[in-house]
Amino acid sequence: MATPYRIEMTRAAHRVYKKLDAPIQERVKAEMEKVTAAPNAAPQLSGLPFQIRSHHFSQKGKQWRIAYAVDDAATKVVVARRSRKFL
Repeated sequence: MATPYRIEMTRAAHRVYKKLDAPIQERVKAEMEKVTAAPNAAPQLSGLPFQIRSHHFSQKGKQWRIAYAVDDAATKVVVARRSRKFL
């Protein structure tokens, strides 16, 4: 059985997360669980000097993206904030 990945958030991503309404926070948690189950499944963003993957979902008609980097050696997913609609 594969070792489960754990989630870490950058400070900037955590600040954004704390400001979200409770229903969207719960949805983000659920989506992050999906990311940890298959961290390399989401497409990579192009044009960046580092590897960031992007998991998309919608909540009440709004499009959201969880941008993250995968550290396979440490079995962790690091959520990054790169813009207002990123988490």
